Amino acid sequence: MREGDWSCAPVPPAIADHMVEITGPVERKMVINALNSGAKVFMAAQIPIRDDPTVNEVALDHVKKSKLREVRAGHDGTWAAHRGLILVCMKAFDDNMGNAPNQIQTNKREDAANITEENL
Repeated sequence: MREGDWSCAPVPPAIADHMVEITGPVERKMVINALNSGAKVFMAAQIPIRDDPTVNEVALDHVKKSKLREVRAGHDGTWAAHRGLILVCMKAFDDNMGNAPNQIQTNKREDAANITEENL
């Protein structure tokens, strides 16, 4: 086999670029930096803040809203930036998917043009 005359197809452009920009808290400047980085995808991690209950509540609220957008857009699952967020993420999906293993039968798609700075 090693001496045979064979080759693989080229990597499709859609998967050749795996660059992802990971930003800090979702703020206008961070979103602009992520979009200007050249990455096609970016994510912003909200994590629990132990020493500041007010900031922690804001972070958890952002996570809840983000996960709710994901499940309403037809996603079957998500990721969590911190183990302290697992239950928050699971609740959003459990409350909106019920016992369904996936949402493959749905045609849900959130229109990205409707997402505003306030949503972020």
